[in-house]
Amino acid sequence: MPTEAGVKPYDKSAFELAPNEAGIRLPELTNAVQIWSFLQPGQTTVAEAAFAFNVTTDVILAAVDASYWMFLSGASDDPPQQIIEHEGE
Repeated sequence: MPTEAGVKPYDKSAFELAPNEAGIRLPELTNAVQIWSFLQPGQTTVAEAAFAFNVTTDVILAAVDASYWMFLSGASDDPPQQIIEHEGE
């Protein structure tokens, strides 16, 4: 799933860093996805979030799964089209 610029999206391994290694870990990305998706004017799919963050859909799925406040709705057999929901919305 290359982006418009032809840059390959980051996969889950990009967020598995050594303890002292600089970078973004899954908990930080989870917070970013939560804030970004909440601030969108309408429903946000896993695929839209993956495109916005230049990551694979499995990274977004992992971020939603790691969140206490986010969950997915929609057909589980088509994860990219599932909607990111927020508890208390």
